[in-house]
Amino acid sequence: MTDRTEGANTRSRQSREAGWRGQRGDRGTATERTRAAMDARRVMLDDGGDTTVGRGTTAAQSRLARCRPALLVSVRNADEAQAAVDGGADVVDVKEPRRGSLGMADAPVIRAVHDRLRRSAPKCDKRGTGPGPLLSIALGELGEWLGGEGDRRREMLSALKRCDVAYAKLGLSGCGRRPDWLDAWVAVRRSLSERALPGARWVAVAYADEHRAASPPIEQVVEAAAATGCAGLLVDTFDKRSGRLWDALPAPRLQNAIAAARGRGLFVALAGRLRADDVPAAVAAGADVVAVRSAACAGDDRLQTVRRHRVAALVDVLARATGKPGTP
Repeated sequence: MTDRTEGANTRSRQSREAGWRGQRGDRGTATERTRAAMDARRVMLDDGGDTTVGRGTTAAQSRLARCRPALLVSVRNADEAQAAVDGGADVVDVKEPRRGSLGMADAPVIRAVHDRLRRSAPKCDKRGTGPGPLLSIALGELGEWLGGEGDRRREMLSALKRCDVAYAKLGLSGCGRRPDWLDAWVAVRRSLSERALPGARWVAVAYADEHRAASPPIEQVVEAAAATGCAGLLVDTFDKRSGRLWDALPAPRLQNAIAAARGRGLFVALAGRLRADDVPAAVAAGADVVAVRSAACAGDDRLQTVRRHRVAALVDVLARATGKPGTP
């Protein structure tokens, strides 16, 4: 290993360790367990091994950077995807809201959304809005991918191989009770990247209502995301009855987590029952991506249908909050 590489590794390790010392608070036991696992990975990395997974292509990353703050709209079918495209969304995220915060849609739905976005790309180019939205997918919770491999999972893997997925997300609910969550998370991500998502970038998910989700605290998720090659961090609510993001996580913790994530090179997406009037606050908090579903649906109801005019209105609100041009 060259002196330059050794120096870079040392600086990276010192930076991450300094972040942990500043974030520990009263979470010593859980944090120490996770930190020990991180240290083991750093030793492997310093010895020349690659502990990151799902680095994928930088094309999606550069496209996202050009439109920050970006608008992500979660959709449940191809028609909703079309409404999101026509309204001006930068990222179209596929999920099934009836199955939870990161509910995984069925394989045919993911394929249909992918195909609709592909067909819409030439129209986006023609009207001068670029090659069309990036595709993001919600893959449910980590626990859903542990254990035996059933027909639904095999069908999903087959579908994903045929899709150009830019970003993938895997929730960590229940993992706060698992001392081995980090190893399991990395193993599942690695398997998915190798088998079906070679070009996708991973986005770590921290649940603001961590007690309801029984998930690792946001500080641990930030460190784990940075150490294992994630592209970004999504802060969301697990139980939509918890209210909006601001109701579930104290502002100082959220701000510290955003600063820590961005300091480690992660983009930050904010979600959690955000309404149109929450967009300026999300931008002010440092969001690189504002992620919505409820606000894009009729009646602010996430179980209703995404509407084009509501997406367009969100694009305009985001433009006013950032001083950028609005809907073309």
